[in-house]
Amino acid sequence: MSQAHRWIQTGALAVVAAAAVPLLLNQVDALGRRRAAAERAAAHAALAEAALAAGDPALASQAQADAIEADPADEGLRRRLVELHAEQVVRDPSAVTSANALRLQSELATALASAPAAPARLQIALGKALQVRGRDDEARRAFERAIDAEPGLAVAHMHLGDLLLKAKQYDGAAAALEKALAIDATLHEARFALGQTRLSQEKYEEAEKLLGAAVEHLDRAPVRLALGRALLRQKKWADAATSLERALALQPDLAAAHAPLAEAWLRQGQNDLALGALEAAWRLTGDVDALARRAELLQVLGRHQESVGAWGELRRLLPRDARAPLGIARSALALGQADAARGALEAAIRLAQADEKQAAALEEAQGRLAALSAAPAPKR
Repeated sequence: MSQAHRWIQTGALAVVAAAAVPLLLNQVDALGRRRAAAERAAAHAALAEAALAAGDPALASQAQADAIEADPADEGLRRRLVELHAEQVVRDPSAVTSANALRLQSELATALASAPAAPARLQIALGKALQVRGRDDEARRAFERAIDAEPGLAVAHMHLGDLLLKAKQYDGAAAALEKALAIDATLHEARFALGQTRLSQEKYEEAEKLLGAAVEHLDRAPVRLALGRALLRQKKWADAATSLERALALQPDLAAAHAPLAEAWLRQGQNDLALGALEAAWRLTGDVDALARRAELLQVLGRHQESVGAWGELRRLLPRDARAPLGIARSALALGQADAARGALEAAIRLAQADEKQAAALEEAQGRLAALSAAPAPKR
């Protein structure tokens, strides 16, 4: 090779080397950034695991999301986030809402489709997402798959039992919830659900025991409400009132507590308190039975003008219900308004005759009209 050729070759190599230096530097820089991102992601992922170990799956999910933001290319981080979302749902079903149920369902279904086995906790979370979306049959199958995958997982039996309870399949609910408690006696949510099941089955003494045990660990308004109802059914008026008052103290907007609380107060002769509770039940829930009870109580207390107003409201809402004109007639009689009473009684009879379920109202209205007709006309 000539000297000229050597100079040309050396020059070419120098040019190539000079061009390669920036590229190599870029690669080193990219590798450094990648390493730094991985370290940040690892730190967030470690925080996520620590939060989960401390019993805070919501914080764990947030930390894992931060890990993914730091290192979006790591698919392992994304898979772990799905698992953490599932854990959050398993521990706290209220984490599933109508706003996030569809996204969560899609996320879990994708993860399950790529899993070599069917992890039970992912199946449970999928079932809760389906349940929130009203797809109960699919939710039930998801819970059953979770039980098949891990028969000793108490929460799987509990969530199946809760679904069956809400579907009013009480025997199946009781069996699933009892199984959950047999596996894990500290599962207080299952004990609460079983107490609700027994209440629905009219097994009030057993319901009281279960709910009383549950409330020692779950001092929440819905548990207190269910316990109050169980006590009420056993005519334990004072204890029922105490439990229901506690429910309202814990959750002042718990509208469903007012009607049973009114009943507990009525049975103890606390009429003014009962009136207030019945008014609240009617105003907050539109409970027409509470409106009727309030009208009846006003009559008992001799407040007939107010009673007529309450019966009139019921008549507007339920024009075919004989209770309203019959109640108006009672107050009219007490006020000495015979003609108004007669018209109301005749209206009650017409309505009751058209509905065999209103036989008691028919009998009372006919009796009162007969007595009114037999009474001597007032002297003028």
